[in-house]
Amino acid sequence: MKKDTFELNCPVAYTLETVGDPWSILIIRDILLGNSRFKEFERSLKISKNMLTKRLTKLIDEGVLEKVPSKDGAWAIYSLTQKGRELTPIVMELAKWGSKWSSHTL
Repeated sequence: MKKDTFELNCPVAYTLETVGDPWSILIIRDILLGNSRFKEFERSLKISKNMLTKRLTKLIDEGVLEKVPSKDGAWAIYSLTQKGRELTPIVMELAKWGSKWSSHTL
């Protein structure tokens, strides 16, 4: 049986439980790069609608993202909350580390 990482009473475990899956970090990265709409995430990440919906919902529930309707109400705009914005240096450091150790370029 998988142990819930929240039971570990550890800030690293909490962080990983909250935003530790790759899709969540990539959604946050996309927002930092200027994407804010469902279709933009879907196109950029090549992620299924179902998976994207699950990740966006979790990030909203965790207080990392907020969802607001566009001015005309035709779509929703996703943005980082204060809690989410505080992940910016972490995502940037992940990118820097990845650039150093991966053969992929950003």
